[in-house]
Amino acid sequence: MLNNLLTSYRFLRKSKTYTLINLSGLVLGLTAAFILLNITINQRSYNKSIPGSERVYRLLSIEKKRGTTEGVTPFILHYRLKKQLPATEKAGVAIRLTNLFGPVFISKKGVFNEEDDAVCANPALLEILGIQFKEGSGAGVLHDSSKMIISERAARKYFGSGKAVGRSLQIKSSGLFYPVKVEAVYRDFSWNTTFRADFITGIGFYRQLLSSSDPAPDQTMASDSNNIAETYIKVKEGVSNNELRNQLSQFNTTPAFVQQQIGFSLQPVRDIFLHSGNIQNDLERKGKPDDLYIYLLLAFIILLLAGVNYSVLSTARSAMRFREIGVRKVMGATRANLRNQILTESVLLTFIALPLSFILIGLLEPLLEPLLGPDILMYGLNWMSYLLIYAAITLIIGFLSGSYVAFFLAALSPVEALKSKFFSYKKFSAGKFFVILQLIITLALVMGLINVYRQINYCLAQTETTHKENLLVVDFDPIEFNDFEQLKTEIQTNQNVLSVSGSSMHLPSTATSFKKVKIHGNPSTSKRFEYQYIDYNFFQTMNIPLLTGREISKGEKPAGDQIAYINETGVRYLNSAQPVGTLLGPYRVAGVVKDFNFHTLHAKILPTIFLLDPKACKTLITRFRSSGQAEVINRVAKSWRKLTPTLPLDYHLYNSDLNILYEQERNFERVVGAFTLLAFLITGMGLFGLAMLLSERRMKEMAIRKIFGASNGHILYQMQKEFFIHIGIAALVAIPLSGYLLTLWLDGFYYRVTLHWLTFAASVGVVFTFVSVILFFRTLNVIRTNPVNALKYE
Repeated sequence: MLNNLLTSYRFLRKSKTYTLINLSGLVLGLTAAFILLNITINQRSYNKSIPGSERVYRLLSIEKKRGTTEGVTPFILHYRLKKQLPATEKAGVAIRLTNLFGPVFISKKGVFNEEDDAVCANPALLEILGIQFKEGSGAGVLHDSSKMIISERAARKYFGSGKAVGRSLQIKSSGLFYPVKVEAVYRDFSWNTTFRADFITGIGFYRQLLSSSDPAPDQTMASDSNNIAETYIKVKEGVSNNELRNQLSQFNTTPAFVQQQIGFSLQPVRDIFLHSGNIQNDLERKGKPDDLYIYLLLAFIILLLAGVNYSVLSTARSAMRFREIGVRKVMGATRANLRNQILTESVLLTFIALPLSFILIGLLEPLLEPLLGPDILMYGLNWMSYLLIYAAITLIIGFLSGSYVAFFLAALSPVEALKSKFFSYKKFSAGKFFVILQLIITLALVMGLINVYRQINYCLAQTETTHKENLLVVDFDPIEFNDFEQLKTEIQTNQNVLSVSGSSMHLPSTATSFKKVKIHGNPSTSKRFEYQYIDYNFFQTMNIPLLTGREISKGEKPAGDQIAYINETGVRYLNSAQPVGTLLGPYRVAGVVKDFNFHTLHAKILPTIFLLDPKACKTLITRFRSSGQAEVINRVAKSWRKLTPTLPLDYHLYNSDLNILYEQERNFERVVGAFTLLAFLITGMGLFGLAMLLSERRMKEMAIRKIFGASNGHILYQMQKEFFIHIGIAALVAIPLSGYLLTLWLDGFYYRVTLHWLTFAASVGVVFTFVSVILFFRTLNVIRTNPVNALKYE
């Protein structure tokens, strides 16, 4: 074994150029694959850090009539679960304040900050989630509505390095102020926990907020149909899945649930991140399992590419070893000895690449984390598991990459090995196969990248609507801020403002609100529409065309009914040839607007009704000239401070929020793009090394051609002709393969681009040019040499 290692080391050192090319390809391949595997391992670890996570479930509500599942349930359920679901050990509940009461502001000494992660919870939830306390005690917290517990992150933000327990904060919600005292500081939730909260108060605080606007808060909290809370349970040890399902089935037969056509299901907490794509009103962090499978496929492809790259060069370089193999066989070496020797070289090279790839990962992590998030990191607690998995992968890659060359050379007879004086690429059918496989992988990645980019660009442009740029959105709580009309008036005087309007929905958004309206003339029939309240000039501001009817101007007083507009999908839903003038409940349809998507393109545009009611608006929308963005923002800020100096201004650009909605898709695009570039590098190094070997082995042939009058162009063509055939064969395989995989990915979008033949042709053109340039410059370097130099040693 030691002799094999020493011999391998000498051979690798002797062939420095080829060793460097092979080592670089392996390092890049292992680095890329390990990063992708990091993402996969980390995303599959979500919520596993919760103590006893295999016994923790989230309760989901099911509306049977609509066939929808929601991530929130009635608040009252957590009281009933321990009695009516005997398997329950603990039942916890959390209510997100921003989801029910709008923006929540927290201040210290009068400086307010908007906080999204403020929740009300019961003590059992803290136990279920395994919350640990850094300051103060968990005993007795959340029983007093005037007390609060906060995370380490919140403590640093509001109190710096000082002690937080016993200090005071002030909560502002719906225009009212609530002083609270910090009771304890808990450790931040793990990076791989879907639940997020920086400020937690008791259920009593929720009741206090509710009572400010609800004359019967206890009745609302006791309702079986008011889905407002996230509910978690921890089941008793030893309870089987069948027993749990049976108990839940009995729980769902409660008469009130049967009458309302609702039911409940249990989702393992470990499944929340990757298996919640069909759940509506889901307030937890979530990922996409399809992307995870693609990351695994990419990791496999990159490893395969690195291994193929090694095999191509090793196959081509094996000509340098014919005589060595012959001499060793004459001296008594067996096939097993030779195989072990060559496999040792392969494994040795990959294990040299292993620590180098870990070093490269360490250098890349700080650059990649801002783009791809914490899921790419290699965490200290999992270090040994990462190391063992990656060492095993490296061993397999080393063995498989060197297997063909090892078995091929070991099978040569001594006479055949000794008399072989030159390398003929045409004799190595496996070498051709490896090159074609490299090209298939590279072509498929380029085709995938181009079409992924097209789809994401389509999502961000939302081409079924128009002009989503140059829109400023200001969010406000109408209870706190009642100068909406005055703010509009002041903003409109700016010369860079084209139009101002408002909406009850933050745009763009993933949230949906529905309203049932009765059809005039058929009061027994009701239709369910997605809805939003809008201000005058809404469609003009959003640049949404009216197909029929007209937009009502401010100051007009239409007699009688309230005004509504519906979209094209709504017209088809009503199945009405003349929708204008139709009565939908108290609303009369004044016009039909072109379909436009203010959600993401993953879901179909729903039948939507737009109700004209400026008083219900919660956002102000301003369209401005592209050259006046900074001036308009300054004008809005100045007017806001004038009208409400105590409230912070919450504004965003429409396109910026649209980018956030597609953050997962953009991360996916970055991953595919980065590893497509990497595939180019690995393929390029392999082809460069192969071209270098072939040109050296065919130097005599090229010299003879030149002596007999062949032009440089003819020689260049002869050297590249076979590789062009390889690209053609690779394209025949890569086009249907990438088309099939892209179709699977695009199925996640209701609105998607068409896979056009030009994108595949462009991909083939890119790879064709790439290979041609590599071969051209390498061959050109050889044919410039004096042909006598290639012949005089023969």
